[in-house]
Amino acid sequence: MDKYTFFTKLIGLFINLIIFSSCASIINKSYQEIPIISKPEKAKIIVNNQPMGETPCTVKISRGVQSVIKIEKKDYLPAKVELSKVINTEYGIFGNILCLLVIYSPIGIAIDWYTGALYDFIPDKLNVTLTPINNINFEKNLESELRGSSLVYERYEQREKVYAPNNNYNVNFWGNYYALVIGINNYKEWNKLKTAVNDARKIAKILENDFGFNVQLMINEEASRDKILDSINKYQKKLRAKDKFLIYYAGHGYFDKTARKGYWIPYDADKNSDTKWILSDSITTNIHRIAACDILLISDSCYSGTLTRSDLPDLSSQQIRINYLNDMLSKKSRVLISSGGNEPVEDDDGSGHSVFANSLIYAFNNFNNNIFTAQEIFSLEIKERVSGLSLQTPEYKAIQNSGHEGGDFVFRRKH
Repeated sequence: MDKYTFFTKLIGLFINLIIFSSCASIINKSYQEIPIISKPEKAKIIVNNQPMGETPCTVKISRGVQSVIKIEKKDYLPAKVELSKVINTEYGIFGNILCLLVIYSPIGIAIDWYTGALYDFIPDKLNVTLTPINNINFEKNLESELRGSSLVYERYEQREKVYAPNNNYNVNFWGNYYALVIGINNYKEWNKLKTAVNDARKIAKILENDFGFNVQLMINEEASRDKILDSINKYQKKLRAKDKFLIYYAGHGYFDKTARKGYWIPYDADKNSDTKWILSDSITTNIHRIAACDILLISDSCYSGTLTRSDLPDLSSQQIRINYLNDMLSKKSRVLISSGGNEPVEDDDGSGHSVFANSLIYAFNNFNNNIFTAQEIFSLEIKERVSGLSLQTPEYKAIQNSGHEGGDFVFRRKH
């Protein structure tokens, strides 16, 4: 073999290795197709300020740039979705690791990174329900209609003995919203979790920025048994009758089938002794002592001691919905939304959140009304999404022996 032939084959091998190591650019392509549908249809699609047609349709979006999709239609509020980029392990990382033995993988990775083919967008499809502008006017009037309800005000009058002559209700109708958000990945003895801390931080951010909650965030070693129970006890002293309190827990749980008891597993819990486990009955007892009118537990873990609650009623008209919200606000509530499992189950779409947390985040960001109950987002958003993506069966129930009187936790998005 002469030198010319040898170098020709060597160059050919070099080129083939580069091509093979950048397999994501070849197989995954530098763009992604995102199907978009909307209710109503014929809404304009705008990607990074560029018109891309009308719904329903599939748009091609370059993987190399961070993209924002807007859905707009006359007489409706626009919807805005920011796409997140996650590494495509099927074509990008595995292919380049395979080529690492021949040292050309960095070149392929650089090509995949430059073209954007190393990434996938999530969500990979959009189904958007636009809110009519007249619904916004309805929600602006909703507070005043609820505020004028003697039934709702009677609750505050009885619990706080507020003096309001001539029905001039000079009170903070909604009270203050508080949240204790707990996420534990790194346990002292239990297996580490992957998404709990990220879930807690994201939920805390949404509650604070979008719904005006005063949030206390407890992460990893901050969430020991004593610190969790101490924080709940402090809220017992702090909260007043018109306030609302939400507890979110993401971490290990354990359900004792013999005793029919559920436990939360704090950061410092021993694996072979339940001395530092938190029995759900302890949480229930503490909740019963808190004066807040409405308390919601959201547990991406097990929780026992609940009662079955009736299905969501028909809320097809505005007046029926006003009456429903009025009824939920007029009664004390102690309710639970649970993932139905013993620990956060990682979402297989690479979002960095558990299946349950991802569904909850989606519900908070995309629910069609600015004022809504915990039961509404559970029944209309969370239940079907979680059940469809995992073996878990999420639950929405009243908490037994907690002081529940038939109401519900009402969220109010900041206008």
